[in-house]
Amino acid sequence: MFKIEKLIIKNDFEEFEYKFEKGINYFQGTNATGKTEYFRFIDYMFGGTDETLEKEWFRSVKAASLKFTYRDNSYIINRNLGTQDKNDFICLGNLKALNINQIELCSKLNSVFAKDAINVENLENFVGEKLTHRTFTLFNFLSENSQGKLHDFFSKSAELKYAIKLPILLDYIFNPHLLEIQKIKFEINRLQAEIRTLEFEKEKQRFIQEQINIQLGILNIPTSYDGKAKSKKKIEESLQKIETDGLPKRSSVKNTITDLQSMYNNLNQQIKVYTNRINDLKKFKKDDEKKRALYTTFKEIVENNPQVSYLVDPILDMVDNIDKNIAFTNHYIINNTVEKLIQQKKHLEIEINKRAAELDVFSSNEVESAIILLKNYLNIALTGMQDVTDLKKKLLSKKNDLKLLQNADDKDKIIRLSHVITKLYLSAANESYFVKEDKVKDIYIKYFKKGNILQPTIKGDNIYVGSMARHTLIQICGYLAFLELLIREDKYPLVPILCLDHISKPFDSSNLKAFGTVINEIYKNLTKHDLQIFIFDEKSPQDFGLVVDHYENLVTPKKTGFVPFFHKDSKGKES
Repeated sequence: MFKIEKLIIKNDFEEFEYKFEKGINYFQGTNATGKTEYFRFIDYMFGGTDETLEKEWFRSVKAASLKFTYRDNSYIINRNLGTQDKNDFICLGNLKALNINQIELCSKLNSVFAKDAINVENLENFVGEKLTHRTFTLFNFLSENSQGKLHDFFSKSAELKYAIKLPILLDYIFNPHLLEIQKIKFEINRLQAEIRTLEFEKEKQRFIQEQINIQLGILNIPTSYDGKAKSKKKIEESLQKIETDGLPKRSSVKNTITDLQSMYNNLNQQIKVYTNRINDLKKFKKDDEKKRALYTTFKEIVENNPQVSYLVDPILDMVDNIDKNIAFTNHYIINNTVEKLIQQKKHLEIEINKRAAELDVFSSNEVESAIILLKNYLNIALTGMQDVTDLKKKLLSKKNDLKLLQNADDKDKIIRLSHVITKLYLSAANESYFVKEDKVKDIYIKYFKKGNILQPTIKGDNIYVGSMARHTLIQICGYLAFLELLIREDKYPLVPILCLDHISKPFDSSNLKAFGTVINEIYKNLTKHDLQIFIFDEKSPQDFGLVVDHYENLVTPKKTGFVPFFHKDSKGKES
């Protein structure tokens, strides 16, 4: 059960109380009576930012308090307008959090609407960040300026902070593999931890190997350490021989340091050439993948519209060419030439250090120190380390599996949503001539997750473009169908409300009741305890054919609009 019970707004001297009922709450007012401000203020009270308060209406309001009931608990939200750090969250009979900032207030509210720990964890694991009830307010507000939108049809999608989160949110809502995704993410985290550990040990081994080879040069031992057990054993034997027979004689230098450095510089140059080539190929690959995604999207659009099917074959050819291009570049990118050159470079570094050491004369103290260091490094040297390459391949494979699962859609669920939208829309056939015509034409409203699109079609797959009123009614049905879906699944941090601003604007008098019919239809699927609706409009409820649970006119003998403390004198100035 959910119900916003009352809203109290205050100034320095008095306060005014608005009361609400479960179900439909209707607020009527002419232009400039604060309907849109009231609409936005509900969002503000549930954790919205102070941007809501930019209108002159709110200059005379100092604080506001909202009381609501959810799942047998009652809560009070107190907000000091214009002061984000002075908010109160109170659970009656339980806890109080006073003088908290807006972020803390949102956290408290989210803890109320989050259903349980498992669902919260699943959502966070899927999207890779914490999504709160604030993100889900996408589904709660249909504003006047976005009426009639069928592509990306939620009002809040126009705001960047919501637009960037909507696609992954829809992926989560319509994904059929949540448990499998959770298991794969656990495995990915385990592999990443194991790879980090091995890479740390590998770096440690590289340092030890370098230090051992430096000491070998000082002691003039004619070998080098490569990290393997056989090499380690050979060095230990040479150490024993030094302790009995003394230092070995200097070997004749076959290659001068100058020759070796020349070879080293040449390798460096080759590595740069190959690295630049790989970077270029990666850019080509990235461009090819973008083209492929674009062409695939075109292909999907064309396939859904048989009347332009003649475009399919050229697009398929383009996608095929892109696939071949990607495979061709991959052939070069996975080439191990650079890896081999880097290994040769490392061997040359060791050899140069050895030759440099052979040209130096070391004191007995330096020799003794080298023997001690060599023994110590050999004692901590790691041999037979696990190769991290196989683990990285396994990690890449798991990430690819994860991407496939995350991009999968529950097509049956999307079809069911499309059925609900269409059914809600057609319920108004007796109240609207255009809905009646659409019913005769066998209209069907398809929902497309990609782009968040409501696509009306007739006679199978023919795209149908209609009037502003038709589009707005379809859009309302989209909102209601989503709210029914989310409320029924009962696993999302959703505030179960719908707020509609100036909804009569696109309708003429003969079609107004179509909206009322659709609203009445949703309450055949949900109870008024499940969903609370707030309508702000200049028309009366009777014009929509609505029987509302609470009605209030924003203009009374005591006030001129939503904010009772706001008045204008005869010259139009605020007083």
